[in-house]
Amino acid sequence: MRHATRVLLTIFVLTSISALANSVNYANLNVNFVINPNLGSGENIGGRISGPGVSLLAGGGTFWQWFGVLPYIPGSTGGGGTDIFWDGAIGELGSQNYSNFGNFSLPYLALDPATLNAGSFTFPTNGQNFTITVPASLGVIFGTIVSDCNVCPTFTLATNPGKLTLSFYYSNGFYWASSGSFTTTPEPGTLGLVATGIAAATWRRVKKRRRA
Repeated sequence: MRHATRVLLTIFVLTSISALANSVNYANLNVNFVINPNLGSGENIGGRISGPGVSLLAGGGTFWQWFGVLPYIPGSTGGGGTDIFWDGAIGELGSQNYSNFGNFSLPYLALDPATLNAGSFTFPTNGQNFTITVPASLGVIFGTIVSDCNVCPTFTLATNPGKLTLSFYYSNGFYWASSGSFTTTPEPGTLGLVATGIAAATWRRVKKRRRA
């Protein structure tokens, strides 16, 4: 009995190690998404995910009630979080390029649903068009490189925090979704590197002028 238990434990450990070795994690990524009103069929959010080892165009849909073609009552609460259901992604991941969107042909990138976390807000009661920006972040995206394989490679995409901007127009006593975006901001360390680079370039130019 003990021998069987040890064998099962060994198989479990080896399987776990194999699964971890078969997964690649990409972090410190930035997002630039456009958000359109959801007409009821999804496919209203998408854009670029980029950073170290990643340059992808991804698209999908949110719950239609979150930012859809329906009236929002002045004084009511809007915003908050929502799930994004991805249709797929194309572009560069690691050193490979994937140009197939969805499951039309192999290989292609499949993305699991991810949560867009954002603050809520209250629609004004002044009868004017309305734009709101709140802090937001995108949960880790889990993906699979689907190809002719028994256990396909997996990956994760971790993006930086950013901001959600949603615009509404006022008509006939209600607010209606107009346009939106979700964009990330570089981490303080990245901003510091950029500032250092700018300072170094400026110093070099000044030094050259002095020599001249």
